[in-house]
Order: sequence, then C-alpha cells, then structure tokens
Amino acid sequence: MNRLKEFREKEGLTQLQLAEISGVSLRSISRIESEDANFTRKTGEKLAEVLNCAYADLIAAPTPPLEGTSTILSAEEEDLIELFRGLDKKGKEELAGYLSYQKYRAKTSKKSAG
Repeated sequence: MNRLKEFREKEGLTQLQLAEISGVSLRSISRIESEDANFTRKTGEKLAEVLNCAYADLIAAPTPPLEGTSTILSAEEEDLIELFRGLDKKGKEELAGYLSYQKYRAKTSKKSAG
C-alpha cells in the first residue's frame, strides 16, 4: 500500500501535473497509484519533494487517532495544518524542532511549578 494518490490530491495536482513537475513518467505514477507497480526510494523522494511530505509518509499507513481523542479538528487546528502543508521540507523540519522545544519547555515549567 502507498499513499501517493492521497498526497497528490491534497496538493490539488493531477497525475499529469505531478509527472511534469517531478520528472516521473505519467505511466509510472498511474501504475504506482493503482498498485500495479512499486516505486524506488529515489522516485519516492522525487515525488515526496513535490508533494511537500516525507518519503516515509508515502509508504506508511495512515496513523489512526489516539484512543480518547477526537478526529474532528477545530478551526484553529485546520488553519495550522494548512499553514504546515504550505511549508517546504526545510520549513517543516524547523517548525517540528520549534514545537518540540515548546513542548519540552511547557513540560519542564510544569515540573518546576509543582
């Protein structure tokens, strides 16, 4: 199973547009999406770059929500996700680092206050 179609549609691209931008043939993209063929890591990385995701995202099954959490997003969460999707790979990595720092800071401030 791969998630190429899911990510392509999230970016609002047709198979032809993805082929033209990525340099991967239209036939290959069509075969990958229908799971008649697999892709190499090199091809997956080309596609992931165009689709603003990580190679691992293309080959991983979607993560189910954690038990006790809602699958419905607030408007604020949807806005944040939309902003995140607009970032390039470097921007996503920088943001992930910043968010990890903020989470750590919040955790340590709770311990020192308690």
